[in-house]
Amino acid sequence: MNFKKWFSWIFIAVFLCGTIFAATPETPAVPDNAVELSSKGAIIGETTTDEILYEYHADDRLYPASTTKLMTALVAVEHCKPTDILTVPQSAVEGLFEQGSSVFLKTGEQMAFQDMLAYLLIPSGNDAANTIADHISGSPQKFADLMNEKAKELGCTNTHFTNPNGLHDENHYTSARDLYLIAKAAMKNDLIRKIVSTVQTDLPVTNMHASTTTITTTNHLISRIKDGRYFNADAIGIKTGTTTPAGFCLIAGFDNGDLEYISVVLGGKKDADTGDIGCYSDTLKLYKYVKDNFAMQ
Repeated sequence: MNFKKWFSWIFIAVFLCGTIFAATPETPAVPDNAVELSSKGAIIGETTTDEILYEYHADDRLYPASTTKLMTALVAVEHCKPTDILTVPQSAVEGLFEQGSSVFLKTGEQMAFQDMLAYLLIPSGNDAANTIADHISGSPQKFADLMNEKAKELGCTNTHFTNPNGLHDENHYTSARDLYLIAKAAMKNDLIRKIVSTVQTDLPVTNMHASTTTITTTNHLISRIKDGRYFNADAIGIKTGTTTPAGFCLIAGFDNGDLEYISVVLGGKKDADTGDIGCYSDTLKLYKYVKDNFAMQ
């Protein structure tokens, strides 16, 4: 064999491998127990390289709770302009007093789409989700069809939505991997990206509210306002979710200045003794793991 030709091929191979996301010159397969998690399913990936760096039961079908609203937002921005005016139908607020997530909106209230989207994603308004769905499709059920179409388009294989808000339904499920795909697509939209990183903001006056309304994020990674235990300076959002069947769920984004990550944790538990919210502690474990073990080389 020609030595110079053989050496040239070796050099090219080494050069190409050097652009791959890697932990060490020889990156072993990551064992399932490399990160000790208490949640039911999890995944974390680096978005610029699209490398999945750790996963745990990432394809299990699990309930997403209000992380659903990220898909609601992703579909909505394809059908609405920021300045479009949405009117709240009575059906959007019916029964929500008994089903969690604030009831701020009133029947007949009018609000610009960009403000409705903020109310959807920052304090996680179920009424906002229902209003958006009604505006675009005429009903939450028909809007769910658009959500399922978008899920297939993104390559989701373990997802089926029945509503835009994430309230529990046996047939409303997804997986950590599928939510990673949804979140990655959502974070490419500038309006969504800005909103999910917002800690607190004021919604403008409407025909039903004579003064501005302050809304605060439900995401403890980016805010110390409600719970300072999980704040992380690298965090950039994204969406929380909690129901009794789903447990504590969190889609998170991190940017350390060089690389950007998205993680998904589903089925987290709350420790009865310490009050620790498992989706947050597991998310921070995942982020520490990738920071300690991976770098662009």
